[in-house]
Amino acid sequence: STKCSDKMSRFKFEIGFLCMFQKVNCQTQEKVMIDHPEMISRTILIDPAPPSGLKTSPEVYAVLDLYKNNRDLLKKALIGIMPTRKIDKFTDELVDEALLMDKKCFELNARALEEYDYTENIKSLDIPMLIYVGKKDTLITESMAREFEKLNSNAKVKVLDDCGHSVNVEKPDFFIKELENFFG
Repeated sequence: STKCSDKMSRFKFEIGFLCMFQKVNCQTQEKVMIDHPEMISRTILIDPAPPSGLKTSPEVYAVLDLYKNNRDLLKKALIGIMPTRKIDKFTDELVDEALLMDKKCFELNARALEEYDYTENIKSLDIPMLIYVGKKDTLITESMAREFEKLNSNAKVKVLDDCGHSVNVEKPDFFIKELENFFG
């Protein structure tokens, strides 16, 4: 993620905000906020791994290994993590996109989330952070998201009762309004 942070720092963020939508991307986003706070005036995190990292139990790695070669199983997993999203053509597109990822990344992405701890760094950030977490998310819990609030008074967690892991995919109209309000 330091590599990603360095690459991202080469971009000029004209509007001064950063918004990413997956756990690993949120971890990269946190790294950019830490390494280059002058570039970001505010940020949104969607179901991010906690600042202390996300530990994956060993048995989960066997399941992740199954996903990379089993489209139907991966689709069921994505449907399960986004329980309020209708199942349609876009669901299949999400699965197809996920399967384009390098097969090593199914495991490496989870391992990357275990290897960092931004707890001390998050404490000192002077960037408004809006963190979304779905009550129906089976991966990231409300207490994990609230770690940000405990560490930094600029962090605000919004818990969405009728949402799973991806508010931007499950409730896109709501999410667009939230973006407009936060960045407007």
